Amino acid sequence: MKKFDLILLTIIILSSFLAAGQEQNYGGMISQNNDGTYFYMRSSLEMIYIDGGSFPKKELVDESWRTYMDPAKNFPNQYNKHDAGIGNLIYEGGSIDNAQMAALISDYIKENKLANRLVQKWFNYNRDATVDYDFNDPVNPDAKLNMQTIFKRGFYNINAGKENLALESLKRDRETQIKDLSMKLIPFTFMTFTKLDFYENEPVARTIRDAAILAADEARTKSIKNGGDWALADMKYNLTVGVATTAYNATKDGYTLHSTTWLYRLKWDENTDAYFNRYVYANPELLETSDEFQMEYVDCQENKSTVIISAAKSQTQIVNTTLVRNLNKVFRDLQNRNDVFKVWTPLLDFYSLVSPNIYVPINVDENGVITAEIGTEEGLRGGETFSIVDEDGNFYGFAEAVRGNVLDNAVIDGADAACNYVPQTDKKGNLVTATTFAAKKAKDVRTGMYLCDPKAPKKMRIAARIGTKEGVEEGSVFHVYLFDSGTNKLRKVGTVTAVKGKVWDNFYYNSEDANDLNPNDENNGTTNLKSRDKDGLRITETVFSGMADVQPGMFIRMAK
Repeated sequence: MKKFDLILLTIIILSSFLAAGQEQNYGGMISQNNDGTYFYMRSSLEMIYIDGGSFPKKELVDESWRTYMDPAKNFPNQYNKHDAGIGNLIYEGGSIDNAQMAALISDYIKENKLANRLVQKWFNYNRDATVDYDFNDPVNPDAKLNMQTIFKRGFYNINAGKENLALESLKRDRETQIKDLSMKLIPFTFMTFTKLDFYENEPVARTIRDAAILAADEARTKSIKNGGDWALADMKYNLTVGVATTAYNATKDGYTLHSTTWLYRLKWDENTDAYFNRYVYANPELLETSDEFQMEYVDCQENKSTVIISAAKSQTQIVNTTLVRNLNKVFRDLQNRNDVFKVWTPLLDFYSLVSPNIYVPINVDENGVITAEIGTEEGLRGGETFSIVDEDGNFYGFAEAVRGNVLDNAVIDGADAACNYVPQTDKKGNLVTATTFAAKKAKDVRTGMYLCDPKAPKKMRIAARIGTKEGVEEGSVFHVYLFDSGTNKLRKVGTVTAVKGKVWDNFYYNSEDANDLNPNDENNGTTNLKSRDKDGLRITETVFSGMADVQPGMFIRMAK
């Protein structure tokens, strides 16, 4: 993915919500570049692991949690990891129910001033610094408070990279920008507490089987005692035993992970912002002692996931598979029920995929076929048009990337990195090592010339970097919004639907997970999605169909 040139942003307010009885603006997460393109700022998330009790494979579950928390691997990829360094909630008491655990969490938040800790991270609080706050240099690392985190996240886009450019531009009009950014970003700080129980399926399956058989035996005895037909009663008993035994055999192998996650949100409204500006800038130590900063409870989600034993899998792989799948489902469900926790996703526009400054050499074989060693990593999908120039910049015509012959060289990060890569071949079975281009109004083209000045295909597909991990299924409906720079408001323009066979399956820990899924477990997600499209490219974004008014660069949000 390529980088945008970031400039001074125009931050906008999308809508409003009620918090603690007061109306507060929220959702100012979409911004505009000076070239008319848009990007978004993401919510921030702190995840707390409730470490308590004992259960089978706990050491493997603990390690899997640490792996999940790595942003380069499985951490929810549409949130900024807030990384306030809070650590785990250690619970050493006996077994308690969810209501008791919720009360314990509430007390833990207050006693340890976790809201304060989240705010400290936003402003990079450093009690040992000698300067309270440097108004001439808001990002001064030697001050007790600085704006590095706020500025960096405020100028984040899905192709982020040039944060320094953003910081330089923010040195103009500091006070307005600081207030805008803090009020658009800080209210979207979330914290989750997750309790995990991991247990073998066999004891539970055995208990269910035995209970069913016992109940059948009691029913048979009662029926015969009351004068019922002995043969009929015995037949019903045997039928129940058979069904219970079959169910036991089908569910006894493997493990089940039961997770409970509590979602909280940092309260940050106009009053909180005013308190911070009036008192905290002059006395940063209030971030340690003040009771003005609070967390608000949002929701709770329970999930169970099962994995069947696989001879080809180690215990570590089985635990990793179970935990990743389960927690991904947790976030899907929490987003579906809570609008404030839902993510905004930009529809990919051409220059968010392909750099306008691309300049690569070409090769021309004895048959006149043009190839170049660029592909999906450079944003190509097929149909893109480039100018052909020589080393002196003289123009020789155009070249169009041939669909079905685009090099799939994208570096897949995060969970996808564990996938077993299958070599890419064209429709004739030949290994694809470069992208093939068709000459358009070109002549005298030779090896050593260059491709430059890329142009979008005549028909740009509607796609977004969102998939099954974010709850997308074939047929999922999303609302589409356009940012009107004239009014600084979002305007709903219609809906789009995820296209069958073109949904990005980013849900699993690695490509072998589907082999271990229990097909009867509805929490296991989708297992029948394609990994490559009809052009032979790995599916790394979801394609949508919709109204003609829907264009790349707009934003989508899942419908309720």
